[in-house]
Amino acid sequence: MKKRIDIILLISAIFLTGFGLISVYSCTIGDPFLLPVFKKQIIWAISGIIFAIIIFFIDTKYLHKYANLIYILGFFGLLLVLLLGKHVYGAKRWLNIGPFVVQPSEFAKLANIIVLAKILSSARFTEKNELTQIFRAFIVTGVYTYLIFKEPDLGTSLVFVINLFAILLASGIRIKYIVYIIGTLILSSPLFWFSLKEYQKFRILVFLNPNLDPLKAGYNVIQSKIAIGSGGLWGNGLFRGAQSKLQFIPKQHTDFIFSVIGEELGFIGALILLGLFALLIYRALKTAYFCEDKFDYLLIIGIVSMITFHMFVNIGMTTGSLPATGLPLPFISSGGSFMLTNWISIGILLNISSKIKKGKDYDYNQKNR
Repeated sequence: MKKRIDIILLISAIFLTGFGLISVYSCTIGDPFLLPVFKKQIIWAISGIIFAIIIFFIDTKYLHKYANLIYILGFFGLLLVLLLGKHVYGAKRWLNIGPFVVQPSEFAKLANIIVLAKILSSARFTEKNELTQIFRAFIVTGVYTYLIFKEPDLGTSLVFVINLFAILLASGIRIKYIVYIIGTLILSSPLFWFSLKEYQKFRILVFLNPNLDPLKAGYNVIQSKIAIGSGGLWGNGLFRGAQSKLQFIPKQHTDFIFSVIGEELGFIGALILLGLFALLIYRALKTAYFCEDKFDYLLIIGIVSMITFHMFVNIGMTTGSLPATGLPLPFISSGGSFMLTNWISIGILLNISSKIKKGKDYDYNQKNR
């Protein structure tokens, strides 16, 4: 049977990727040391699209069937990073696999979403088993979060927590349990503060006042705000950003790429980018609304929460509205593992949307839970 494709969702993802490639090229043009970054990003983007095509033709029932295996593979990937990982800027987040450098925590995000969707879609919630399901969800997420926190990678750890709460809320768990959990986390926040590394604490303090360390911890944020502010309404022109061309912002092709967009394309360019993200998220949520299978529904919610959280935190970080956490911008920032994860997610979304009957008016709230 011919599968229907959500063209709008696909085009928005392609446009975002194109937007990202142009932005990465702008960061690397004229620098022989950085130009290979752009070439690799093209390869990763093409590879990601190929993976998305493969995923599109694999029924999501197999993700449900092999969810535990996928989770175990993700666990061993994270464990290998701690044992054999490559040290970069004081953190162990990458593995050398032949000529490739991969970041297992990126794939673990999807693995965790898949296993959470299975756990929380496999049983009808009752007063007796509701707490059991919540406990299972917290355990599987907690294991991943702990391993990533040890790398250390606070930003990615937060992604897992956000995904967990989003999927719990969507699964039909009673709100009172969510409130209890959030209350407990707030009360235990002093313990969280003392568990942070010194540089992580300092990042939060610098977020409150970047001028505490304008030449080190606060430098990137200050320069990023200067770049975005200088772009004005229309920007300084593609490939003409002074901050980016003069390398005022280190590693701007990764975490701080939004500053390049703001400087070169201005407020209008940033608005177009946000519009593409909004369109992608809207199409995904529309598919979720019409989705009949609870596992598929929770997969969508997990993917949307992951993309949305990354987007808000990255843009908030580059504009100085949020602490610098090192989370990249989906489809835009350079990074092979992240690009593959983004496009595998698109493959899953397109797969699920292809199952929705055209014109079907389905109310998820009437679903048998």
